[in-house]
Amino acid sequence: MFKKIVLSAALASAMFAAGGFVGKGATSASTVKQALALPDDARVVLEGKIVSEFRPEHYLFVDKNGDTIEVEIDNNDWRGVTVDENTPVRIQGKVDKDFMETSINVKSIEIIK
Repeated sequence: MFKKIVLSAALASAMFAAGGFVGKGATSASTVKQALALPDDARVVLEGKIVSEFRPEHYLFVDKNGDTIEVEIDNNDWRGVTVDENTPVRIQGKVDKDFMETSINVKSIEIIK
């Protein structure tokens, strides 16, 4: 019985873990161009396609406008999702600004149907 309670509590907390503040002052982007203008660690949700892998866990993402950005997707963040260059996806993550380049550190990916 105790195991069921603990499991239920863990599942319930996981369901609400993806939330966040979206009101005045929150930063987000829906296009690559917007994401490039955001500060480091800003949250983004982008739709488009992953068109190539140029090194392990680093991919080229293109949005509906044809703009591109590097995305980093750790192997465990794929969570069983398999895509090719023609698969439309929605990625959620954070802007990662380094000295000379900007990329997206992806935390979740899903196929758009």
